[in-house]
Amino acid sequence: MNIEFLSGFEKDLARIRDKKLAKVILSCIRLFEKANNLNEIPNIKK
Repeated sequence: MNIEFLSGFEKDLARIRDKKLAKVILSCIRLFEKANNLNEIPNIKK
């Protein structure tokens, strides 16, 4: 799946001080990149 980020997203990620939250966000991004369609992503709603 192709993922696009807004220009300020990288800055927002850099400002996160909570290591646990940063790991969760990165794991979600990896999950989205691996998925071929939205049905492969668990716990997602319209």
